[in-house]
Amino acid sequence: MNTIYATFRDPELAEKAAGALLDHGMANEDITLLHHESMGSRMVGSTFGVDDFVSPPARPSVQATSRENEQYFKDIDDCDKADLEAKSGISTTTAADAEVGAAKGAVVGLGVGAIAALASLAIPGVGLVIGGGALATAIAGAAATTGAGAIAGAVTGYLKDQGVDQKLAMEYVETVKSGGTMLSIQVPSLKVDETQARAILDKYGAENVHAYVASGRGYVA
Repeated sequence: MNTIYATFRDPELAEKAAGALLDHGMANEDITLLHHESMGSRMVGSTFGVDDFVSPPARPSVQATSRENEQYFKDIDDCDKADLEAKSGISTTTAADAEVGAAKGAVVGLGVGAIAALASLAIPGVGLVIGGGALATAIAGAAATTGAGAIAGAVTGYLKDQGVDQKLAMEYVETVKSGGTMLSIQVPSLKVDETQARAILDKYGAENVHAYVASGRGYVA
């Protein structure tokens, strides 16, 4: 099994590439997207389809049914939770949360389609981590044991451990810092082999596409 790393200057193209990979049959646990942190604030604050923070739902009329009133208070609780997470720092969104956001009309790029089923982790100073791949697992582990400011260095260290040249590893991280997106996938994954994956990445304008043996033994192509 190989791990492919790639970067995208446009986060939306990265999301489309990830969605295409999933649509073709790639497993959720074999893909990771690392967005710039500005995408993290959009994700946390856009559960109800708002660009920055969640707007409170409209109060029901006096003629509202008990069910409508119950839903109103539930939406208020959801709204408060989203604002709290946005202000407190690191926050997580599960696949179920993403599906709820999509059902309520989320307007972020990953609010609809195949990647709506992926969990995410928003880390201030680092970015928005989406997916269940090895890179996502490594970043989540670093977030649990170190400060957000040190996680970027941990990402570079992880890439080096996987056989990525230090200069290239730093380029991957810098792309994210400058507003781009990094994608990591493991192939073959269910119905998607490396040839198919590379074709999809190329279609959506991926750059710095390189493959490494998953065990970290070095560069493949």
